[in-house]
Amino acid sequence: MIKKAVIVHIINPRKMKLEKEYLDELLYLAEGAGFTIVEVVKQKISAPRAPFYIGKGKLQEIKEIALDNDVETVIFGVNNLSPSFKHKIEDFLKLEVIDRTRLTLNIFEAHASSKESKIQVELALLRYELPRLKGRGEELSRLGGGIATRGPGEMEIEKERRIIRKRVNTLEKSLKTLFKNRGTMSKSRKKQNIPVVSIIGYTSAGKTSIFNILTKSDFTVDSKPFTTLDPKVRYGYLGNNHGALFIDTVGFIRDLPMELFTAFKATFSEASNADLLLLIVDVSQDNINEHIETIYKVLKDLRIEDKPSILLANKIDLLENIGTVVNSIIAIYDGLVIPTSAVSLEGIYDLKQSLREKLTHANTLV
Repeated sequence: MIKKAVIVHIINPRKMKLEKEYLDELLYLAEGAGFTIVEVVKQKISAPRAPFYIGKGKLQEIKEIALDNDVETVIFGVNNLSPSFKHKIEDFLKLEVIDRTRLTLNIFEAHASSKESKIQVELALLRYELPRLKGRGEELSRLGGGIATRGPGEMEIEKERRIIRKRVNTLEKSLKTLFKNRGTMSKSRKKQNIPVVSIIGYTSAGKTSIFNILTKSDFTVDSKPFTTLDPKVRYGYLGNNHGALFIDTVGFIRDLPMELFTAFKATFSEASNADLLLLIVDVSQDNINEHIETIYKVLKDLRIEDKPSILLANKIDLLENIGTVVNSIIAIYDGLVIPTSAVSLEGIYDLKQSLREKLTHANTLV
């Protein structure tokens, strides 16, 4: 079944340089969630406007486009659209409205397959939905019990809120157990004296392709966002009687929803326990610097920005001006940069050699 959507692209006048990158990423996420985009409606505003976030005239334009094209969903390109705005916009359009955060959560939900990833995604979804119950309760209360009274709608929402909070508590306990188990596995690896390399990067930068090459694995490679939710761990031989355990982790995007970051903290902790970080950037993209900044922001949030690392300028097979691009990366990244291609295998030999040297320097190589 085709899911048609209209995208509302909010342009902040103070961030005009990133306008194209924000839109490209939003389109990428929408298509990854299975939507066919009918039209992109742009609105330049420096701050939300009551009562619909954007102007009523622009909202009417969106409504007419949706009616003409059998659209059922409107995607607002902002994170955490307030419950008040969301309900008022939906009431005006008579359509489903989702923000960028909910869009990202939808993708994670679709790709969650293991018990661990399902727990983490459900927890993120519930934390996102909990504050959004209020608006629905007020609407229902006005219908059933009057503005100044605790009507049946409000009481029903309070009941639903208690159920959600109880479920959140249960999931958080399960997550603590998972976190503890990951810590136990990490200690076990340390006892075996096998170095651990965590592969980190923007979603679809080629992390799984590099992981497959280094570990001689054949995990499915997909260009869609967030296809890797569960960390994969495999041993990879680096030559000269040296090897390491490689971990393929969840990909990042700009402004990763806090609900997901918090819920997937146990998964991200794999990077915290690694001896070395392998940072991967898709150099065929126009916004390489922003991707590197996003990676650094996540590393800082995890407090591991000072860990030893190597940055792979990946997908150089798609470039003609390799030297220029690599030099631009070196200008902002204070560390070793290796141009690589998972297709032509260019740079893989240099990568293995650098991994041996880096891990030897850390006195962890076996």
